[in-house]
Amino acid sequence: RSSAASDVYKRQQAYTAQNRLEEAVEASNIALSFLDVNLSKLPSFSKVMFELFKTKYKLRNQTCESLLELQEMTDPSNLLIMRILGLTIPPAYWTSQNLVAVIVFKMTQISVELGYSPMTGYAFSWWGITESALLNQIKSGTEFGNLGIKIAEKYDLQLQQPLFFMGWMLQNFEKPLTDSIATLEHAYEVSLEKGDNEYASYALNNLTQAKFNSSQPLDELVAGMKDTHKILKGFGYTSSQYWHDICWQTANNFYEPCDEPDMLCGKAYNENQKLTLHHKAQDNSTLFLLYFNKLLLSIFFNKENAITYANKGREFLKSGAGMYAYAAFHFYDSLALIKDIKTVPANKRKHLKRIKKNQKKLKHWAQHAPDNYLNKWQLVEAECCSLFGKIQKAMTFYADAICNAQNANLHHEQALAHELTAKFYLSLNQERLAITDIKQAYYLYRNWQAHNKVSEIEKKFINIMPNLSLIHI
Repeated sequence: RSSAASDVYKRQQAYTAQNRLEEAVEASNIALSFLDVNLSKLPSFSKVMFELFKTKYKLRNQTCESLLELQEMTDPSNLLIMRILGLTIPPAYWTSQNLVAVIVFKMTQISVELGYSPMTGYAFSWWGITESALLNQIKSGTEFGNLGIKIAEKYDLQLQQPLFFMGWMLQNFEKPLTDSIATLEHAYEVSLEKGDNEYASYALNNLTQAKFNSSQPLDELVAGMKDTHKILKGFGYTSSQYWHDICWQTANNFYEPCDEPDMLCGKAYNENQKLTLHHKAQDNSTLFLLYFNKLLLSIFFNKENAITYANKGREFLKSGAGMYAYAAFHFYDSLALIKDIKTVPANKRKHLKRIKKNQKKLKHWAQHAPDNYLNKWQLVEAECCSLFGKIQKAMTFYADAICNAQNANLHHEQALAHELTAKFYLSLNQERLAITDIKQAYYLYRNWQAHNKVSEIEKKFINIMPNLSLIHI
C-alpha cells in the first residue's frame, strides 16, 4: 500500500508542476486513501471549524519551546502521509482554501501526536499562517513561523520551506516589506542549494512581487523581470510563471507607453489568452492576483473600471489569504468604492459598510506593521473625510498618509497620496495648494521610472500646469 501511494504521489508532483491543479489534488487523495487517510476535495465550513478546534485542543498544553523538543517520527507510513499532505498544499492553495486549512490542521495534529518529520517545520509554518492571516493572532503566527525555521535548522530538515512562508506570508504583518525581500532571497538561495526547484520558483516570483510593491525603481526591476521569467520557465512550475508575469506586465504598464493601462495585455502577460486557462484550472489564487493588479492599475490611472475589478477580486479574495496583496487589496478596494460613490451616489450606503470593514482590518494590520499599512489606512480615512466634507480632518489625514508613506519608502503610494491630495484641493478651488502636491506626485512617479504614469500626469493637469515636464524639483 505504501508503494502504491508513493507511485501516485509522484504523479501528483508532475500535475502540480504542469498547473493541472485539480488532478494534483485528486492524485493526493488517491495516494492518501492507500494509507487510510480520507480527505474531501471541498471540505465544508463545519469540517474546517471542527478540525480547527481539534488542533487548538491538541496544542492547548504546548509551547513553542516544548514543540521544539518533539521526538522523531520513524514510522514510514506516517512519514509518507506527512510528505503527501505537505505536497498537496500548493495545488490546494490555488483551488480550495478550505482544503488547505484541513491539511494544515491534520499535519499539525500528526506532528504533535507522533513527533517531528521532514515536513514538521512546514506544518508549523502553515499553522502560523493560520494564526496570523485567518485568526488575526499575528504575534502567535510569527512565533510559529519562527518555530518552523528553528525545527528545520535543529534537525537539518527542509529549511527553504519555512523560510519561504516567513517571507511570503508572515513577515508582512509585522515587519517592513524590505525584511520580506531579504528572507525571500535567503529562501531562494537555500532552495537552490537543496535542489528544490519548486520552492526556488515560489521564492523567486514572490521576491519580484515584493520588490515591485516596495517601490524599487522600475527600470532596474523590469530589466530583472525579463531574466527572472527565463529562470522560472526553466524551473517548470507554471503557476509561479503566471504570478510573476502578471506582476511583470503590471510593472510594464507603469513603465512603458500603454493606451489601456488597466488591461494586462502585453509582451509579458496577456489576460485575453490566459483568463480561460486560469478558470479551467480553477486557479483561484492566480485569478485573485490578476484582479488585484488590475484594480491597482485602475486606481493609479483613474479608470472607471476600478469598481468592476474590485468586485471581481473580492470573488477570489480568500484564495489570496496571507499574501501582502491580500492586505493591500482592502486599501485599493476602498479607494475604488469611494470613487464609485462619487459617480453613483445611490451606492453610498452599501459601499460605506464595505469600507468600514476594510478599514477595521487595515487599522489592525497597521498596529502591527505600520510601515506597510498605516499610510493606507490614513489615505482611505482622508478620502472618506473629503467625501463627507470634513475638510480639516481630511487635510490632516492626507498629510499623515504622505508622511508615513515617505517614512516607509513606499514612494509610489506616497505619489498616489499627493495626487489624491491635489484633487482634494482642486475640489475646494485651492489651485495653488494643489499645484504643490501635483509637483510632488510628478517628481515621485518620475523617480520611480513610471514613464506612462508621468505622461498621464502631464496630460491630466495640462490646464493648470502646462510646463510640468520642464519643472525640476
